[in-house]
Amino acid sequence: MKRTTSLTSILGVVLALAVGLTGSAHAQDFVATYWDHDPSEPGSWFNPYNWTGGVPNAWVTAYINNGGTAVINERSDGSSWGAGAQWLMLGGARSGTVIQNSGSLRVTSDIWLGRYGYGPGKYNLIDGRFSATNALIASGPAWYAWSNILPGYGSAFRQAGGASVISGTLQVGYQPYPILLSPEPVTTTEDLTQTIAGTDVDYLYRPGALYKLSAGELTTGTTYVGYGGKGRFVQSGGTHSVRGAVYVGGGTNWIYTADQTRPDPDSFYIYPSYYTDGTYLLTGGKVSAGSVHVGQRGRGRFAQSGGSVRVERTLQVGGDWWWWRPMDSTGTEPAPSEMESIVPPRYDIPANGTYTLTRGELITGATEIGIGGVGRFVQSGGVHQVGGVLRVGGRPYLPLMTTDDPTQTSWYTGDGTQMPEIWPYPGPSDGRYTITAGRVRAARLEIAAGYRPWYLEYTPLAGGTLGVVDGIVAPWEVGVFRQSGGGVEIEGAVQLLGGSYELSGGELSAGSVRMNGRYIYDNSRFTQSGGVSRIAGGIYLGTDYYLDRSVAGAELSTDFAPYYGTETLLLSGGRLHAGHVRIGGSGRALFLQTGGAATIYGSVRIVGAEAAYSIHRGYLNAAVVQVGGAVSSWDHSAPGGRFSIAGRDARIIVRNKLIFGTGGRFTAVRGARIHMNGADLENYSTDPIALGGLDNTRMVFSIGPEDDLEWETFEVAGKDLGFVRRGFYNNFVLRTLQLGGEDVGEVRLVDEFDNQPEFEGAEALYVRYLIVGPGSSLDLNGLNLYYLSGRIHDDATIIGGGLEWISPTALTVQSDADLSGYVDDDDLSVLLANWGQESDWTGGDFSGDKVVGDDDLSLLLANWHAAAPPLTDGDPVPEPMTLLLLVLGALGTVARRRRTVSGE
Repeated sequence: MKRTTSLTSILGVVLALAVGLTGSAHAQDFVATYWDHDPSEPGSWFNPYNWTGGVPNAWVTAYINNGGTAVINERSDGSSWGAGAQWLMLGGARSGTVIQNSGSLRVTSDIWLGRYGYGPGKYNLIDGRFSATNALIASGPAWYAWSNILPGYGSAFRQAGGASVISGTLQVGYQPYPILLSPEPVTTTEDLTQTIAGTDVDYLYRPGALYKLSAGELTTGTTYVGYGGKGRFVQSGGTHSVRGAVYVGGGTNWIYTADQTRPDPDSFYIYPSYYTDGTYLLTGGKVSAGSVHVGQRGRGRFAQSGGSVRVERTLQVGGDWWWWRPMDSTGTEPAPSEMESIVPPRYDIPANGTYTLTRGELITGATEIGIGGVGRFVQSGGVHQVGGVLRVGGRPYLPLMTTDDPTQTSWYTGDGTQMPEIWPYPGPSDGRYTITAGRVRAARLEIAAGYRPWYLEYTPLAGGTLGVVDGIVAPWEVGVFRQSGGGVEIEGAVQLLGGSYELSGGELSAGSVRMNGRYIYDNSRFTQSGGVSRIAGGIYLGTDYYLDRSVAGAELSTDFAPYYGTETLLLSGGRLHAGHVRIGGSGRALFLQTGGAATIYGSVRIVGAEAAYSIHRGYLNAAVVQVGGAVSSWDHSAPGGRFSIAGRDARIIVRNKLIFGTGGRFTAVRGARIHMNGADLENYSTDPIALGGLDNTRMVFSIGPEDDLEWETFEVAGKDLGFVRRGFYNNFVLRTLQLGGEDVGEVRLVDEFDNQPEFEGAEALYVRYLIVGPGSSLDLNGLNLYYLSGRIHDDATIIGGGLEWISPTALTVQSDADLSGYVDDDDLSVLLANWGQESDWTGGDFSGDKVVGDDDLSLLLANWHAAAPPLTDGDPVPEPMTLLLLVLGALGTVARRRRTVSGE
């Protein structure tokens, strides 16, 4: 076939002659040779007639840009020398292709695929060895004005075997030119060194650059996929080994405005379509790297549906904090006073990364999702194993300092006055981790909050707290970990620093759950609506850092953020197991249970001025429940704490102790129940109103088969006023005391704490309804117990003191259920709440037939607004209708009656 001579061939010959005439030893560096074989058929690399300047070597730059294809095989003369070039340029004015079937090619400098013009470069490595210092694969031209005239095609490197060694950088999707942002698409331009970007920026990068690895070995120093342009890395086999980092959508580009000035943050937004775009698709094979960055200052996606990925240090998804950086001619940042005069300003493209794992194995030293940018990790299968910490959202806090003195360690306000260490604020972040199947293992899980970058949010988030950072209003963004299936295993702590863990299915096991960080800028939440959570250690709600709010100026302005958000655990379904629960500290802490089952093998301690546990429905089983009282070093706040039973359907079992401590508050709906299975009641409160929930609660004492050696004790706390109405009013009154149920109950009254320090005299127990079941025992221990109605079985035992019963009608007027001395709406509410149920006077049974019904309503209406005499502590004791006094033993310690031994 007759060979044609192209313009590029003539230029190559002229350049070669010019260099030869110089006679310089260094002139060899500028020698170039051009592929001149017929583009319609492949030709041999080693045939000198296929090149304008002969076969290239390590000192010659080789161009294949005439649409032709060069083939590399092992040399037929048996020589060990392979193919070589100093620079290899594939594509340009037209395409250029290399097919390597065997042998070797060594490029001492760089290989470029599709750098100039609109012709793509292509390299097919079937077998053999290829090596270069750097490999740059362009995504095709991005000149919008030429898009309809000279459509671009992306360059590609395909490896189906052999070994490819890039000692420096592999860049897939390289785009060397900055992006010019324009409000409207630009169709013509005279400056082809700039990319003209309109609304459909993605169009500019079609189809993008490609590296396809199906077999063989690829070794690089650093790999970039989507470096300023669209890039794709598709791996279905082989090994990809990177000594340094892999960046997917992770290059740096520049953004200009049409007038070459810095954009105004108040009116200018960087839309997601302007991002650099990198994609890594892994269906098989192995990837190993020092670190992997998906969407670092660009848009990146890593989709793993097979194979294995091993990251020695950190996997970062959506992960680098960016900001505009005006650069001077030397490439450095000018002084602040010079910034406005620098044209053009430089912007790093924001970070937006996604990692999807459906099958395969991902092993990392650490994983960060949305740290300084937008990050999404979606797992529907496979295994994600993290040797260190798995972080979702947030970033290390940044201090607001007003001094440049490196020796100064104090924090300062804007006017120079010293402040407590309360001023650091988080950087921008938006992290989400979603798992529906598969397994996650990590040493520690940290979920934090930052603020959402202004370029991604045009309206404030619903219910979000707005903060002002460097003059920009930014709603706080909460890092979220969502689990609807699969298994999550955290060896250490799940740390929530303004973040949220949402468990609706699957299993979570962790060493502890901690919502008590030092600086909290949004509400931390652990929400469980299903699944199983097993927390071997403790659950900690509320910051453990003491904030002295008396310090002048300690309150941050409302337009920034509060010191501490509300640390909340929401349990609406599923099963929660934990070693212990701590609710309290300096901040607001809430455990809200509307369903599900919580089994706490140790204690639930609710201690703190803003600490609360509220249960509406569901099941709580704990060894110890403590409400109020500064009892350990973790509580830095004033004594306090609230325990609320907000629904009758709540089932509460205490196995060891129920403790009402200093400052504790207890509220309950009428009909609430607490099952004391071998548990003692300890009361250190001096405020009967704070424990008003006792007057609505049935406390059931029963013992288990393993607890038959000691009495369960009950601390009496009321003033012993005798049998007067005053004794049943704000006096630590218990609605129902029940001994026995599924098992027998054995209770001893004790008076070991002075709950009434201003009252001289003994303390007693006032109970509206008393039930002592068969085989149960009550040791009064020399104290008085007063009750209004009840049932005492013939087989029950009462020892050690006096037990008195009197009809409520002797204390108040007919139909006064709550003994307030007045028949009103409160008594009607009691009656309606127990309508149709078995009850007593205090529950609305005024007729005495043991069932609340029409007769009781008629009596209440007949006595509406009837009033009893005012309460006084000196009221005479009325003559009781019935007085039961059972003295079966001497006062003091009496041997316990055991149901398993007869004759006692």
